Amino acid sequence: MHLVSTAGQAPPVDLRTALLSGIAPDGGLYLPDHLDPMPRAALDFPIPLVRLDDGLYALELFHGPTCAFKDVGARFLARLLAYYHGDADAPLTVLVATSGDTGGA
Repeated sequence: MHLVSTAGQAPPVDLRTALLSGIAPDGGLYLPDHLDPMPRAALDFPIPLVRLDDGLYALELFHGPTCAFKDVGARFLARLLAYYHGDADAPLTVLVATSGDTGGA
């Protein structure tokens, strides 16, 4: 899988490069050029897909430890960072920002 910039002026990069860079050199955000299925063991809490009606489903993203949708992204990002940072002796600093009423999560 390669990641491309939303601004379209940066070359595609691999997941590790995009993850550790944050923002593409052209100021865009990285997104995958395609999505492969993830293994079921990617997170350690359920993310139920609930049937609402015929052909209509909702993915419940509030079952994480803080009951906020951000648990899904935060846990996934933390696992990727741990994987790519590996056993490095240097500390890893992650700077994040949020807004709205789920900021405490």
